[in-house]
Amino acid sequence: MDDRARENKIREQEMLLESIYDTIEFGIIRYVVKNGNDCEILSMNQAALHMLDYETVQECVNDGFYGVASHVSDEDKPKILSLTNSLGKPGDMVKFEYQAKSKSGDSRWISASSKLLKLDQNQNPVIQRTMTDITEKKELELQLRQEREVYQLALESSADILYEYDMTKDCLIMYMPYTDSYGNKHTRQEIIADYRNKVIAGESVRAEDVSKLKKLFTGSMEDNMEIQLKTEEGVRWYRVFGKKVFENGRAIRIVGTMHDIHEVKEVQRENQNNLEELRINRLAINSLSNSYTGIHYVNLRSNTYYAVRIPGHLKSMIPKRGDYTDVIYHYIETQVAFEDRGKVSKFVDPEYLIRQLSPRNSHIETEFRCVRKEQNHPVWNRLEINLVSCKNNIPEYVTINFLDITGEKRRALKRQYDNALLGYAISDSYDSIFEIGLEHDTVYRVIFDGKEVSRKKYARHFTDMVQENLQHLIHPDSREEYLLMMNLERLRTQTGENYSELLIQNEEGSYEWISLTLRTVVRDNSKRMLLFTKNVDARKRKELETLEREQKSREAIMEACEAANRANEAKSQFLSRMSHDIRTPLNAIIGMTAIAGTHLDDRDRIQDCLGKISSSGKLLLNLINEVLDMSKVENGNISLNEEEFNLSDIIQNILEVIKPNLTEKSQEIKVDIRSLQHEEVVGDTLRLQQVFMNLLSNAIKYTPEGGRVTLHIRERKSTVSSAGCYEFIFEDTGIGMAPEFIPKLFEPFERAEDSRVSKIQGTGLGMAITQSIVHMMNGTIHVESELNQGTRITVTIFLRLQDRELESVAELEDLSILVVDDDPDICEHTCVMLKNIGMRGESVCSGADAVLRVENAHQRDDDYFAVIMDWKMPGMDGIETTRAIRSLVGPEVPVIILSSYDWSEIEAEAKEAGVNGFISKPLFRSRLVYALKKFLPGSETEHTVETEQIHFEEKRILLVEDNELNREIAEEIIGATGVTIECAENGKEATDLVSSRPEGYYDLIFMDIQMPVMDGYEATKAIRELEKQRQQSVPVIAMTANAFMEDIQNARKAGMNAHLAKPLDIRQLMETLKKWLAPKENGRN
Repeated sequence: MDDRARENKIREQEMLLESIYDTIEFGIIRYVVKNGNDCEILSMNQAALHMLDYETVQECVNDGFYGVASHVSDEDKPKILSLTNSLGKPGDMVKFEYQAKSKSGDSRWISASSKLLKLDQNQNPVIQRTMTDITEKKELELQLRQEREVYQLALESSADILYEYDMTKDCLIMYMPYTDSYGNKHTRQEIIADYRNKVIAGESVRAEDVSKLKKLFTGSMEDNMEIQLKTEEGVRWYRVFGKKVFENGRAIRIVGTMHDIHEVKEVQRENQNNLEELRINRLAINSLSNSYTGIHYVNLRSNTYYAVRIPGHLKSMIPKRGDYTDVIYHYIETQVAFEDRGKVSKFVDPEYLIRQLSPRNSHIETEFRCVRKEQNHPVWNRLEINLVSCKNNIPEYVTINFLDITGEKRRALKRQYDNALLGYAISDSYDSIFEIGLEHDTVYRVIFDGKEVSRKKYARHFTDMVQENLQHLIHPDSREEYLLMMNLERLRTQTGENYSELLIQNEEGSYEWISLTLRTVVRDNSKRMLLFTKNVDARKRKELETLEREQKSREAIMEACEAANRANEAKSQFLSRMSHDIRTPLNAIIGMTAIAGTHLDDRDRIQDCLGKISSSGKLLLNLINEVLDMSKVENGNISLNEEEFNLSDIIQNILEVIKPNLTEKSQEIKVDIRSLQHEEVVGDTLRLQQVFMNLLSNAIKYTPEGGRVTLHIRERKSTVSSAGCYEFIFEDTGIGMAPEFIPKLFEPFERAEDSRVSKIQGTGLGMAITQSIVHMMNGTIHVESELNQGTRITVTIFLRLQDRELESVAELEDLSILVVDDDPDICEHTCVMLKNIGMRGESVCSGADAVLRVENAHQRDDDYFAVIMDWKMPGMDGIETTRAIRSLVGPEVPVIILSSYDWSEIEAEAKEAGVNGFISKPLFRSRLVYALKKFLPGSETEHTVETEQIHFEEKRILLVEDNELNREIAEEIIGATGVTIECAENGKEATDLVSSRPEGYYDLIFMDIQMPVMDGYEATKAIRELEKQRQQSVPVIAMTANAFMEDIQNARKAGMNAHLAKPLDIRQLMETLKKWLAPKENGRN
């Protein structure tokens, strides 16, 4: 073979392989992994593209698809990356299943295997992934689990014994219901092997019934039979029902029930001489066992009735006894749907019943719809009439029974709908379907009429049809392939599937490419072939795509309806809980108000009542805020507002807010900060604080007294340019939660079924809101927990870094610092931070050791630049240690107190002892640098902490509030500070007052938002416009019930300086007054 021939053969083989690669049913993706997890697609076959709804590989790349994990769901990504990274050498392979996201956003289940093919020239791994769509399999597995649950429920609620006889293994399995001593229903399973021999030996059945039960072994058993079985209670009569289960055309199992009829048989035996009484008893027993909603015993001759059972909602309308026709027609007029009244009236007419019923025809029935005002869907009933007895061959007594079959109707409609969907799916997927009978050379056309699938037989034989098509429809170039594919003898030996695309003439006389797919099936114990045809021209392909989109739209509507029903059910449960949670604080508020009113002379009792009223009011406000916030989340009305901030500020703010709750429960909080390089970031501070507050509040609520809460803050390596990756871990030693509840944690209104949880008031909305905010920030939230083992929640978010360089610390380099804290972790963390700044840090864990270190350094004439010291330490605390240091080295060495406690608690004593500064825990780099720079030579900042002296008596406030009661409350609270207050009832009055007063007349304005004439936003804008001609700007604070994050942002946009939410928090109000009414020389205005 010459070189050209060899090259042609190789090229043919390559083309063949490429053809196979693009036509095989499973997807293949080849890609190379670079720089860890960055991937570059080398190739994708058509099956892989089709699974993800793409046409070309380039379209995938343009859409952000990178091969290894881009189309993988978030929860499966870590698993896939870990498995892929485990491939060590060529030939290694891993298998896994995961959920994939297609271009259209659909979620699909994929079974895949990844194999390391080789290492490229740069030693990067080249990996091939094969993919198979197993979505249908997963859906069937889910359906099977659900059906098993329904089966188990039916088993527990039934009095019958369910059995399953395996004909191949001669094994009988019985599921027998029983009730324990507490009234709970259970099912006991009994397995009897070698059952055939035991029956023949008479171990389980009376000898005369052995021949009947033998039919069970052969599968020739009738629909039901009555036999006597030997039980622990003796020989009992059972009615045995059974149905055969087939596999590959062969009966392999009998499945059915054994209904205990022993009492009925005993009644029959005892009442053989009284047939009428026997039949009444049998009908009564059957009626009761079938759970009829209404049972009536009617005498047709006297037109009277006796009601054995009356539905609860009709007891006031239907007497126990009375005239039959009067009651039944009144029932029809008031309860039966209009369109069914004529049918039911005819059916219950006494003369009609006398004509229709006879000993040979003793049972008739019909179905009708009922009208129920409280129901928004039809209620279906089955009306059954049974003949009890005759007199002179004329029906005399009957039972009229009513049975609610609404559930049965719904299931039938769902089956009809599912069959229709299946028919649509089949008819939409193929242009035509044929069934070929290989044994008798027959052919059928499979037809779907919109309701059901049927077959139409052709008069011609299959082989005749093939010859006719060959002559008149098949293009000459395709005839050989068509004849080979349709050869009857070949089809009789073929298994599996055969596929081909041929040129076939259409009705207009032109040729089109038509796909033919032959699949082998077995029906009625005979082998058959199904032939599927489909027009694969571009025009037909687009039509099919349109139909597929419509089908997906219908499915999406159904899913949306189901989701809406689930949401409505959850909200109903939520309203039930909220009714309790809202009424509880309301009851406290109303009750304590009444108690205070009866003890006006008892100051201590009134103080106690007011404290409880205040705490209950705050709880009620928190419940309302969460409900309203969740409403905005569901409506998609929440947006992010970015601004520059320092992480240390929001952490400090949150710790200040939760400190009272920690103190109340004697809990400890620890903040662990590691590897935090960038504190100055850009993001939505309000939403971030909301996330942290929700998580820390939950940790405190669900942690018992004396427990511990820990917040870990880490800066991880970022994969996003100009952004930092921050990890916040919230840990507690609380009650934890069961692993099965974790997936429900973020669902609205969900709370764990735990008596300890139910005692803690809440809406079940906090975690749903938290997750929504984190996802809006493109972050992730992960929960780990075990019951009684505490909880660990990890939040990872990306925050844009501020465009500024880190503050210069050159002047601090090589200076020595002594760190004093009884917590070794804090000492280590602080020294690491000092080292990163360039300073020399030493640490000791007690005040006595600190004094010794300072003394030794002073004697060496090498004093520390500063001492950073904890306040509360065992033995010598920070204050005592400072006094000792001052007595040794005087005032030269600055001492800075590091504490999580309020500085004001110890300020006077600390300054008197010689403390020069204060830093609050947790310690951030920016705060540490700021505090240390104060003590550099030439710094203008004094070494002591000055006490702010604020005198409000000389200040004037304008209070703008339209509600008289709210105005009175604000005047009373604010007026207690000595400030002068002037009032305006709307924004227009406020604007007029400011414009008529001299510049600087008002020191502060509190502005309501929703007011008549002119609202607070417009009034603030008008005041800011007026101030453009003035030198000073007066601070404007929003004081409003509009308390959402968006309201705070809107206030800022209007020109307001801050925001206070109603009802007023006294502590927050006082802090606001201190901030904005401080003397101007202190630089606060």
